[in-house]
Amino acid sequence: MIEIFNKKDQAYGEFNNGEIIENKPIGFPTDNGPLLPYSNIFYWAYAEAKVDSTIGIHPHKGFEIITFVLEGSIKHYDTFVNVTGCDSIINLDLTVNFSSFFTDFMHVCDSYTWIDGNTYTSSNNTATYTLTNAVGCDSIVSLDLTITNIDANVIVVDDSTLMAQSVGTGIMYQWLDCNNNFAPIVSETNPVLITQNSGDYA
Repeated sequence: MIEIFNKKDQAYGEFNNGEIIENKPIGFPTDNGPLLPYSNIFYWAYAEAKVDSTIGIHPHKGFEIITFVLEGSIKHYDTFVNVTGCDSIINLDLTVNFSSFFTDFMHVCDSYTWIDGNTYTSSNNTATYTLTNAVGCDSIVSLDLTITNIDANVIVVDDSTLMAQSVGTGIMYQWLDCNNNFAPIVSETNPVLITQNSGDYA
């Protein structure tokens, strides 16, 4: 059974007059948290700092701290004894950046050439492509492509009436005057074109 302990029910702690706030899903016995620790020198906490702050060296000898950084940066200090018996201080300066994810929604007719160099002639929602974002991490782009195949043929109804082969809801139409450098005919955006002028139309 999985039991969930809300943040407000967890043990609470702070460092440096509240510069660093920590919640303890598993705290020390004296923290009165909902879960008892495995021993008196083990606890599990997650902390947040709004300003730069430092937690001093822990008084327990051999006390090991494992840190997982979810966002931001941290400097981790540890002290060993060198060959001459003096302190050997190790500093870890760690910054965690994040990958980004983006979906490219496209709705086109007939075919589409995407950033991966491929030309798609049918709908696709599985293609991905990896770029680099502003912080140097992966920027993964997913394609959500809908392709509508249009039949551009025209039916000659009679001497003055033409009708588009593809007639359906959601389809946009624009009739063109082929004798005028394929100029769009103003207001002729219906599937049927009626004209009294002879010529070539598309």
